[in-house]
Amino acid sequence: MWDIIICDHDSSAAKELGDKVEELHIPQLHQIHLYTSGQALLDEITDQRVEPALVIMDIRLGEENGIETAGQIQKLRPPCQIIFTSEDRTYPEEIYEVEHVYFLVKPVRMESLDKAVKCGIRRLRILKEECLYIRNKSGDFVIPMDEIYSLEKEKRKIVVRTVSGEACSFYGKFEDVEGQLKQTFVRCHHSFIVNMYRVKTMGKDFFILWDDRKIPISRTYVKQVHQEFEQYARRSYDGRKSGAAGR
Repeated sequence: MWDIIICDHDSSAAKELGDKVEELHIPQLHQIHLYTSGQALLDEITDQRVEPALVIMDIRLGEENGIETAGQIQKLRPPCQIIFTSEDRTYPEEIYEVEHVYFLVKPVRMESLDKAVKCGIRRLRILKEECLYIRNKSGDFVIPMDEIYSLEKEKRKIVVRTVSGEACSFYGKFEDVEGQLKQTFVRCHHSFIVNMYRVKTMGKDFFILWDDRKIPISRTYVKQVHQEFEQYARRSYDGRKSGAAGR
């Protein structure tokens, strides 16, 4: 379920847009929040009193700059999708410095709003399917799953190791994240989940990853792991063969 934020210095314009969003009957919609101040919105996101999935932001918020505010929101909530609104049909140059999914001209037409919100939701779904979303005391992180080598259990923390060489850790259990992971991930040990996409070699009781780390496969998981790796290899081969046939 997703929360949608509408931020406009004109409270009546914010309410009108909120009513239009409600008329779209979005199945995943949890709640619509209205703000007339960018700073108030940032404060509430920082304090985790609101966790927006989609923000519809006026680029001019009185004395505040809506584009700058949107950029700060994305730093605090990387998965958040931005839709800009403006009474002016001309795009200010700085708008391209902030990733956004749509630009709406006021007064906002229902047809355009519907397209914009659907675009944002489509992007959220892609992120959910293709990225691992992590929150820790340093902030929120979105990590493309194909860039992950492994997830490793260290006491009460899970450490995510990626192709960049950087590790991101958070408190949790493997059971909390396994449902989010793609088919390419396999639990091979009580302390390791491996991305088979990043495996260079599989031995009888170990993986060698492309970063040359050796990951153990415990006796508890060895049969299941060998079966899943065989299926993964077959899917990969079939996919490459199909691709070659199509060329």
